[in-house]
Amino acid sequence: MIGSPQQSADRRWGTASRWFNRAPDVYDIYGSSVSEEHILEHPITGESVISPCLLRSCVDDLIEQELDATRFLHESISAEAGCDTGATWRATTLAKRVVYLSFPLVAVDPLQIDAFRRNGVNGRVHLLQGQSPENSIRLEAICTFKWREARIRYALAVQYVQDRRQRRWQVLRPLILVDPAILLAGLSSPTGGQLVLHSFRLLAILLSQSNHDYLHGTMMRWFPPPKIDCPAEYRSIMSEVSAPAAIRPWEARINGNLSGPILDGVFQPNADPLEHWSLIVHARTVARLGKIDPRREESFRALFEEQMATLAALRQGCVEPALGATVDLLQRVSAFFACLMTPRLISLQDVSPTSRDRRDLSEVMHYAREVHHGLVENIARYQWDDFYWCHNVVPIFEVLREYAREITRFYESTVGAASTGEPGLPIRT
Repeated sequence: MIGSPQQSADRRWGTASRWFNRAPDVYDIYGSSVSEEHILEHPITGESVISPCLLRSCVDDLIEQELDATRFLHESISAEAGCDTGATWRATTLAKRVVYLSFPLVAVDPLQIDAFRRNGVNGRVHLLQGQSPENSIRLEAICTFKWREARIRYALAVQYVQDRRQRRWQVLRPLILVDPAILLAGLSSPTGGQLVLHSFRLLAILLSQSNHDYLHGTMMRWFPPPKIDCPAEYRSIMSEVSAPAAIRPWEARINGNLSGPILDGVFQPNADPLEHWSLIVHARTVARLGKIDPRREESFRALFEEQMATLAALRQGCVEPALGATVDLLQRVSAFFACLMTPRLISLQDVSPTSRDRRDLSEVMHYAREVHHGLVENIARYQWDDFYWCHNVVPIFEVLREYAREITRFYESTVGAASTGEPGLPIRT
């Protein structure tokens, strides 16, 4: 087996200090994100899927762990934005009572629906009902990756927990759902099952590095409760905190005026500019960290090469057509998240092709660029310094800086400090 314990992985990909996001070290993603007992369990039941998704840690501990995991990113973003984005993340987390965790979980896919159609913000929702509402997991923003017969889903797993003061919180984390057929195909070869598990562990680490959602999910947007058909007992614990009246008009203006990215000096309209804004901020931050410490980029490239080598070894022992489709899909999905994180730094042409030729790698890269309406390629081409704001060009980090100021004022006002001033963005002409 090419796979190895986390200690060997650290030796290959660099120490924990070389990650862009320290989630692999803080949460031990390699050791805990994929449980062999869970993912190979038969038959698949709702409880067998929900159980590994539930987090048992105290909310206060999760907040500190997440700040530790993202501290390199926050330090870099703060340096460019001229504000303490870590403090802003903590303030908005407390105000919304939503903890967004950047480490993913891999679980068996229990869903029979082929694909979920996009239904606006906070759509594509499904409830996995546990023995009680508190032990249920809600899936949101469910996205389906398909290649031939293989299918992998990405979603956000939502769990409700209580803190020491008996207040209810939301905990969100990324979730990879694996089609059971993939696992059965992996068992068709003597080492296939272990290699499949190893490849999903590596995919989870790749995903932890490319996670940008906390920028717009926790810091930049107040989400209303989703429209979902669910039991009354579950609805009674849904604790989404509504946007406060004091900040609602300002947030409506910031989301409404954040028009979109710029390409060759021309404004590019799109359906969700805040998503594109957070992607560019994240990618630009990673690029900056990579220039400051090239070992981070080297570590990430080594991680990606490990994934490609693992999949090449899995293909060599392949006796089932379904397993071949699985390898193809894992290559494409891994490439998508790698390129999404570093659209200008990581190119598959720079990665050793292992047992695959350049033509095959170009097909993988084409998939990574085209999926989600060409998201990766668009992000790579957009201007990274500016965004279009209410008919004016605005420095991209100024959007975050002004939001951080306003949300901090709001938070301080909730604990007795006076809120002063009106927000206003300096315009670059």
